[in-house]
Amino acid sequence: MKAMIMPDPKKTLPANILNQFGADDGGFGSLASAAATNRPQPLQFKKGVYELGFFDKVPVPSGAQYVVAGAGEAWQRLERDTPPQRIARRPGEAFPIRAELGELDERLWPKFDGRPSDPWRLTYELYMFEPEMQQPVCFSTNSLTGRYVVEDLCRLIFVQQRQRGVDARPVVKIGTVTKNLRRGPIAVPSFEIVNWVGGAAAELPSTPLQQNLTAHLGERSDIDVTAKSTNPPARKKKKEPAPWDDELDDEIPH
Repeated sequence: MKAMIMPDPKKTLPANILNQFGADDGGFGSLASAAATNRPQPLQFKKGVYELGFFDKVPVPSGAQYVVAGAGEAWQRLERDTPPQRIARRPGEAFPIRAELGELDERLWPKFDGRPSDPWRLTYELYMFEPEMQQPVCFSTNSLTGRYVVEDLCRLIFVQQRQRGVDARPVVKIGTVTKNLRRGPIAVPSFEIVNWVGGAAAELPSTPLQQNLTAHLGERSDIDVTAKSTNPPARKKKKEPAPWDDELDDEIPH
C-alpha cells in the first residue's frame, strides 16, 4: 500500500487560521502546560465578601493584593435561565447608550426583590493579577455603588500614572467599608494603592495640560486625585443613588 503523504499545514491552512490558533504548535502546548491555569478568574463582591472562581467560589480575605493591569466596561444582559449577552467597549468603536439596547418598557423587566430590574447592566471591570503566582483575575461590578468605587480608582490611577510613566501599574489592597445610604448601611468594596510596579524611575514633569486634566478629574470625584485609597474622607457629598437605581450586589434578576 502506498504511504499517505500528509500535507504541510503551513502550506494548506490560511494564514489567519494559523495566526488564530498559533503557527508553532496550534495552541496545544499552552493547554498541555501550566499556562492552562492562566484563564482569568472572576472576582466579585457580594454582601460584603469577595468571591473568586467560576463555580466553586472561594472567599478572598480583605487585605489581598493585586496588580491592576487595565480596566474596561461592557453592557451585560443578565436574566436567570437566559444565556447572558455582552457588548464590550472596544477602541475605535461606538459604545451604545442604554436607549439603543431596547427593552425599555419597565413593565416587562424581570423582578429583583419585587421591583422591576433592568436586564441590561453597565458593568465595570478591573483586569488584575496576583503578584506572587501571576494568576490573572477580573474584578467586575454592575452595582451603582461598585461602579463609583471603580471610577474613583481609575481616576487615581490615571492621574498618578502620569507622574510615574504610562507603563506604571498600581498594586492595590482590597477591602470593605460601610456606606450609609437611604436604605441603611451597606458594605462597599474599597481599593488602596500600596505600591507601584514598572514605569519611570523618577517623576515626570507635569505639563499644563496634565494639571488642567487633574483639576477636571478632581471636580468629578468625591476624593482627591492624589489620594491612595478609594475611601479617604470625602471632600464633597455625592448624590445618593435612588432606591431603585442600585441592587447593591452583583446578582442576576429573576
